Amino acid sequence: MTRAARVVRLLAIVVVLAAGQATVTVAAPGGAEGAPAAPASAISAISAISALAPGDTRAEQPRTRVRGTFFGVNGARIISPRNAAQWHTRRFASQLRRLAPGIIRVQGGHTSQWIDWRTGRFVQGPDSPFAGQNAGRKPLTMRDWAALVHRTRAVPLFDLNVVSSSLGEQLAMLRTARRLGMPVRYVELGNELYTADDRYLELYPTGADYARTMNRWIRRIKHAFPGVEIAVCGADDSSTFTSLYFGQRYQQWNEQLYARIRGADAVTFHPYWIAPPEQTADQAASNGALAWREFADQTLAGVPGRLRVWLTEFNQIDIPFSELPGSPPQVLGHAEQTWTTGLSLAAFCLLATSDPRVETALVHSALNGAPDPKSSQAGGNMEIQALLADGTDGSSRLGRTAENIALTPIFHQVRGTAPSPRGSLRVRRVSEGLPIPAALSSPSAAGLVDSLLGVRLGGGHVLLVNLASSAQRWTAPGGVARLRGVVLTAEPQARPAFDETSTVQRTRLDSVSGSLDLPAYSVTRVEVRSPTAKRRQR
Repeated sequence: MTRAARVVRLLAIVVVLAAGQATVTVAAPGGAEGAPAAPASAISAISAISALAPGDTRAEQPRTRVRGTFFGVNGARIISPRNAAQWHTRRFASQLRRLAPGIIRVQGGHTSQWIDWRTGRFVQGPDSPFAGQNAGRKPLTMRDWAALVHRTRAVPLFDLNVVSSSLGEQLAMLRTARRLGMPVRYVELGNELYTADDRYLELYPTGADYARTMNRWIRRIKHAFPGVEIAVCGADDSSTFTSLYFGQRYQQWNEQLYARIRGADAVTFHPYWIAPPEQTADQAASNGALAWREFADQTLAGVPGRLRVWLTEFNQIDIPFSELPGSPPQVLGHAEQTWTTGLSLAAFCLLATSDPRVETALVHSALNGAPDPKSSQAGGNMEIQALLADGTDGSSRLGRTAENIALTPIFHQVRGTAPSPRGSLRVRRVSEGLPIPAALSSPSAAGLVDSLLGVRLGGGHVLLVNLASSAQRWTAPGGVARLRGVVLTAEPQARPAFDETSTVQRTRLDSVSGSLDLPAYSVTRVEVRSPTAKRRQR
């Protein structure tokens, strides 16, 4: 959990509370204002947004390319003794490998700025957010990260410590990583430095100051590691709540960074979104599609053409809305990851692959569970759902969650289709579904999104996500073809890894047809081949 995401969560709670006393006015298509609504409670204020007017469905996008390392995982959570110990186990590596991440972000995000790479322990001191959290915690050293990268067959993305370390020390870390067998291809310079942390304010008062310092880092790193790709830290300004909270420094960060940075290859962002407390299953599944649209329109639109985009963290944040005044009894008392959460992330991922500006998208986080006092100072554990459960909160230890299961066919197909980690494959977005309403608390948005999202990869591979409560038909390109693949579907409230009765149905496809009827709430991976192709032996 990152500092910026925690602030978004806090601000969303404040907005919901304020909504109980305020009138909500929403924009109709074309920017006109609709009639104001005056909901009776904070909960109904957010829920009312879901019935608003349509947005842009964007059925076709230009052809683009993605490489085998497009998708991956942020190296978190590694804070509490329980979670840190699990990262050392072979079972954790095995479960992570099943997802087929192309990249692992080494030393995580916020943690990376406060870790002594030589010991794997948190830097201590009066300004460290991890003071006292080394007790009982098994450190993760560079050798441990190298073993995990090797076992998962992923490529490391190194998030360098630009807060509590030095350029010389970080170059030494990269040289050590290379000696341990980790390729130095991708480097990120810091994590969310635009937030109001006292140390960040002291070191980098503005985006311009950060750029001037990083220009020297970029020159030195590229000299030491020819061919390395380096990304600098950008601010996702798609959320008005976050921009208002952090103020002028945050609001001007990107503009100042873009004007002064030299030699960088990419800029990083961390898009997080928060859903309203009461939604239909269709609306819950569509959160990621709406979040992508807001992010693309407001943040990606401002990125200079010379910089590519890395999403080194993204996810949905879930809030225990039952803690808020006026919430009805059916609202959950704590965040639960359901199958619709997985569909929400799957939709976001497909849309990310179809945008030519984006090169990398890493899910935060790999591991999570119930709140732990040892990690509460660094954000708690339950606000952002993870790919693997940690055994707390009644979950199965290292069990695969809904988002893990939903994303696995997408990760596998992208990584497996690209000729090599540095190779790339052509991608074209295809969308045919009817629009369905969607709404978010943060970024504050409402509108219609496509209920059937898909991308066509090189070699005739297609990935499809049906966000709707009913089956939808997808027509194969070119007419009748042999269709082979797999369909995953579940009840919208299914909770794999947290409820032993929850199941995800897996159905194999192998037929000659011109179309597929995709089940409600499903993820489908299909290969389109000549109708005379030989049927696979089962």
